[in-house]
Amino acid sequence: MGAEQGVPRCALTGWPGAHLVDNVITTFGRDFAVASTFHRATSPGEVGRQTQTWVRGESGWRIVAGHVSVIDEPPPIEAH
Repeated sequence: MGAEQGVPRCALTGWPGAHLVDNVITTFGRDFAVASTFHRATSPGEVGRQTQTWVRGESGWRIVAGHVSVIDEPPPIEAH
C-alpha cells in the first residue's frame, strides 16, 4: 500500500522464494484496509493464501489480524 495514498506499505511477503499473485488491497474509509494475496508455496502442487487486516490509529498503521494457509493446488477451471 502506498504511503502517498495515506495507507501503509503492504507487508505481504509469503515465504522466501514464493511467487505472489493476485495481490488485492481493499480500503474501507481512511483508517481500515485488508490486504490479500495468493502465492505459490515452495512445495510443488501447493498454493498459499495470506491476508492482513490493517488499522490506522494514533501511532500509525498496524496489522491487527493476519492469516496464512497452504492447501493443495486446485485443478484448473475449464473455460465454457
